[in-house]
Amino acid sequence: PLLHFDERFTPSDSGDPPDRPVTAGEFLWVDLFTRDPAKAAEFYRGLAAFEVSVRGTAPEMVRVVLATGGVARASLIALPKEVADPGWLPFVQVDDVAATVRKTAALGGTILLAPRPDLLNGHVAVIADPHGGVLGVVNRVEAAKKGSAQ
Repeated sequence: PLLHFDERFTPSDSGDPPDRPVTAGEFLWVDLFTRDPAKAAEFYRGLAAFEVSVRGTAPEMVRVVLATGGVARASLIALPKEVADPGWLPFVQVDDVAATVRKTAALGGTILLAPRPDLLNGHVAVIADPHGGVLGVVNRVEAAKKGSAQ
C-alpha cells in the first residue's frame, strides 16, 4: 500500500494529530512565499482561525507566523522581486544539515540556500533534487541549543 497508518499519529478530538516533538525525516514547518503576506494571513485566519503574529528573523526577512494554540505552524514571507511565482516551501527536520547538503550535492541535487550563520546559526538550508523539487532542511534542535529563533 502507498499509505501506512502510524499509531503515533492517533487523531485528537479535533481530527488533527496531537502535538509532539518532530523527529528526523518528518515535516516540521512550511513557508509560503507570497506577494502580499498580510492578505494571505487574513485568508488563513478566516479559513482555519490561525493566530497571526509578525516576527523578524533576519535583517532582510519578516515573517507573518500562523499558529494554533500558541504553536507556530507556518509562516508567510514577502516574495522576493526576482522570484516569479508564489509557492509553498516545506521544511524537514534532519539530524545534520551540513551532511544533508553534502549528500544532496553528491547525489546530483542543487544547493539553493547553503547554511549560513545568520539563519538559525547555520542549521537550515534549501535544496533541490535533480528534477527541480525544492525542500528546506533544518535541525531545530541544534539551532535552539545555540539560542537561535526562526
